[in-house]
Amino acid sequence: MSNQPGCHYSSEDFSRFREGKMSEDEQLIFMTHIGNCTYCAQSFADAMEQDLAPVPPDFKRDLMTETSRIQKRKTSAKQTFYRYCFQVSFSMCAAIALVFSRNHLDLSQFAVAKIPKKNFSITAYVNDKLENFTDTLSDTISISWEELIHDKKEK
Repeated sequence: MSNQPGCHYSSEDFSRFREGKMSEDEQLIFMTHIGNCTYCAQSFADAMEQDLAPVPPDFKRDLMTETSRIQKRKTSAKQTFYRYCFQVSFSMCAAIALVFSRNHLDLSQFAVAKIPKKNFSITAYVNDKLENFTDTLSDTISISWEELIHDKKEK
């Protein structure tokens, strides 16, 4: 290994480095020299280029296709954003139009559903629980009150 000032590393030294056969001190000296010597840096890059995988034949075409697909997707996202903005503004205009035209609307044709008031007294609660209990009991026994009354009349 030539690590003297003014000397350059050989291809065998590059191979030793790639294979990991240099000690840590040798690696430090080697990398320091490559960082300072343009000739050795170029030789090292040429030696390392041999280890790189070859570029696939359709790489450029595939790269350009994927790039254009990503660009189309970006415009699609932009269009989606514009569509959303249009929907929101249209909805706001429709709401404002309804608010200002309420005097002209005849809502009497729509039936108003009345919600029955719920009684929250203790008596109503107990009656509700008893009714649920008797419904469950009659479902379990599967005898209705009408059957009991009719049965008594026959006897």
